[in-house]
Amino acid sequence: MNVRLSLKGTRKNLSDVLIESLPEAWVNKYFPNLTKDFKGQHLAEFDATLTASGQGKKILTTLLVAAVLFAEDDQILAKLTSTSETPQPKFNVTDIELMNSYLLNGGKLQEVAHEIPIEPSILAKRLKSIGCPPLGKINQSTRNALKAFYAGAKLTEVLKMRGVNEQVFAAIIRSGSVNVRKALS
Repeated sequence: MNVRLSLKGTRKNLSDVLIESLPEAWVNKYFPNLTKDFKGQHLAEFDATLTASGQGKKILTTLLVAAVLFAEDDQILAKLTSTSETPQPKFNVTDIELMNSYLLNGGKLQEVAHEIPIEPSILAKRLKSIGCPPLGKINQSTRNALKAFYAGAKLTEVLKMRGVNEQVFAAIIRSGSVNVRKALS
């Protein structure tokens, strides 16, 4: 198949193969999120089709991938009905490894995802489960407020800071104080 099965690698993304193989007008009509603008990027809806993530795949996307990867209908049917399936390897990443990557990357999920080959949505859930909420998309004011709070500032003073998103601030405080403090420093 010669396509990449993880976030990192030297092979082409499956989405890139689809973009190159399918007529552009047809893709724009039926799969508008699969355009040349996204070439080279990981598009989970398509690129995760061949991975065992524990989540269901869209039937239409699976059929599209099968049509592009196999030259003949008989090949598709043989592959889909074969009973000699080999289990997909699970990515054995410990909570310690996840936490270390989280701390080294300042809590930014995108950066952690580049180091650890796990589907980003699953990665986010695992990180949250160990008290490591994603910090990459919070604004600078909220980030500064979190730093001040963990440095000992009073909550009432921190919430008066300009531009602080109180809902995001509260959610992060509730989800993982020790790890957040370390990631922010």
